[in-house]
Amino acid sequence: MKILLFAHSGSPGGAESALRRFVLILRKRHQIQIVLPSVDSSEGRFYKSLGIRCFELKLAMALPHLPEALLAFQRINWEQVTSVLIAEKFDVLVSNTITTLHGSLLSSRLKLPHVTYVHEILEDAELLPSGLGRQRYLSCIAKASAGLIGCSMASLSQFEDLQSQPHICLEPFDYAAPPLPRQENLMAEKVLQVIGTQSYRKNVIFATTVAKALKILGMSVHLDFIGTKNNASAKLEQVLRKRGVSYRVLPFQDDPLAINIDKQVITLVGARSEPYGLTIPESLQRGIPVVSSRSGGPSEMLSNEWLYEVDDLDGCVRILRDIWSNYDSACNVARVNYRSIQHHSERANVEDRVERFLREVQNKEACLCWPFEPVLNLAGSISRPPIELDQIIKNISLVAAKFGSDVSAEDLKAQVDNEVAHPGAAVQADVRRFNVVPFAMSTEMDRLYAEGLGLSIELAATFNGPERKIMAAHIGCHLWNEFGVCSDTACILALGDGVGVDSIRLANAGFSVDYMDYDGSRMAEIAALNFDLVNRSLGASKRLRVVSKVERLYDAVVCLEVIEHVPDPEKFIEMISDCLKPNGIVYISDCFNGLEDRWPTHLSTNERYAGLLPLLMFTRFKLDTLNRRPLAKPFVFRKRDERDVPSVNELLIQREAWFDLIRQQLNIGI
Repeated sequence: MKILLFAHSGSPGGAESALRRFVLILRKRHQIQIVLPSVDSSEGRFYKSLGIRCFELKLAMALPHLPEALLAFQRINWEQVTSVLIAEKFDVLVSNTITTLHGSLLSSRLKLPHVTYVHEILEDAELLPSGLGRQRYLSCIAKASAGLIGCSMASLSQFEDLQSQPHICLEPFDYAAPPLPRQENLMAEKVLQVIGTQSYRKNVIFATTVAKALKILGMSVHLDFIGTKNNASAKLEQVLRKRGVSYRVLPFQDDPLAINIDKQVITLVGARSEPYGLTIPESLQRGIPVVSSRSGGPSEMLSNEWLYEVDDLDGCVRILRDIWSNYDSACNVARVNYRSIQHHSERANVEDRVERFLREVQNKEACLCWPFEPVLNLAGSISRPPIELDQIIKNISLVAAKFGSDVSAEDLKAQVDNEVAHPGAAVQADVRRFNVVPFAMSTEMDRLYAEGLGLSIELAATFNGPERKIMAAHIGCHLWNEFGVCSDTACILALGDGVGVDSIRLANAGFSVDYMDYDGSRMAEIAALNFDLVNRSLGASKRLRVVSKVERLYDAVVCLEVIEHVPDPEKFIEMISDCLKPNGIVYISDCFNGLEDRWPTHLSTNERYAGLLPLLMFTRFKLDTLNRRPLAKPFVFRKRDERDVPSVNELLIQREAWFDLIRQQLNIGI
């Protein structure tokens, strides 16, 4: 067969090691070609050294920032990519869960079977697809796959009805390799090593607390972190300075286990979710004991005596103390553990098993209806609203003329350009015009909202920015997960949407949207003109409406960067709740801490709520999910049932979950 593989990274790592092993198995009987984000990378150079042809395609990782990846898809010329690949006459395409979007899309267009190599467990928030439910995402992967390869049974077990399609477990480690000799030195230094990328999912911070606890208990332990920097690196350095333990932080090593081979070393795995855990068999092969969390793959390799529950400090420390108290015996247990895995596996006939799997996959029909197509189209609709900047400027000019202000479209275009160069200039001009005191609610501020054009100019300057697109794409993905794409399925209320572009994005994606802003304002008049134009182009009767009061209950409310302008946020939240059907959704973002020159209409009285929106929402809403990049832009809350009275304990749990997320994302606190 001729097989095309998609690799999500050109840098070394666990998934890359798994792919290398898979390629080395395949190339004995098949012709292999590989798509990489960069052919001039360590993985690219490795494959080229084997004589394997490599293609380069900038791959936007599907996880965890799915909306961002879908927007990036809009910039790829898929017809050109397809024309290049179709000439190669491949038989099967293979991609992993990070690049499934690419491989499965091209498989459907090339009418070829597609295989997903599952390298991830979608349980930790660090990997969950933003804007799309875990189960919906996994279901789409299954539908797009003629077969599944798992790096462990834990990774495969995520899929429902697994027996209905071809699947195979293919570990990244070659267990045909014999155990390696190592001489234990019982007088040597005790070393606890953590090998792998410094991410929150790998839970590297946990090891620092373990070392600190051991130190207080009188056990002198040196701590080594060996691996690439990641989202937890800054916090790791901060915590290590505070813990007062002996440590080193080392970069990626080709052979990290060699660093402490002559010490009383133990490998610690603290991951919250771990699809495999390549350092486990690598350590056991050398007689190095491994202590791991029960996080997926490790439970398939280690006995219960060396496993602890995720974040169970007490259990982890007690296991480590027991191992170091009889270290030579523990090393023998590691070797026995390694031989046991060898004995109870099917690894000896791995090539034949892979061959049977591929033949079965090749006989299956290709997925001609790509399951991600609707959400990809939705992202395209959101990223390309059917209205241009010139039309928005023209409508601002028309409304200005209606109320006696002679401002030409050319003058407004110059003001928009000035706003791009000097953010806040347009609103600051209105502040001076209406004699407004910045950051304070007043009758003058009311006039600014009702009669000013500055906010309209600001929104015209920013409506097509990348951050706004990502926010809208996140909302669109979540709506698709909830309701599908159909204007008859869900009705949305857009609160405070200014000139109405977010409403237009959602209408363009197929939803029915009511818009409500400052009653009788120039802004609402501009939005109405924009909607008239768009409704005609969409050919839908009243898909977009301007309303002055809530006339019905809605399935969802969209309210982005509005609540910081409101004098009473708690009352505003009650109003949102009253607009929603039972179990209704609100997509909301805030800028409570935005007392800056460019935002003089943000109220200083709301600054005290900075970082506390989930707590303000708590009595009426449950936190469902949130966009992680940009962080909390927006939050997604679900309306509570009237009988659902939140307990104090639930409040504490939600508060801690939010504070933990903030600490992770901003790398602050300990």
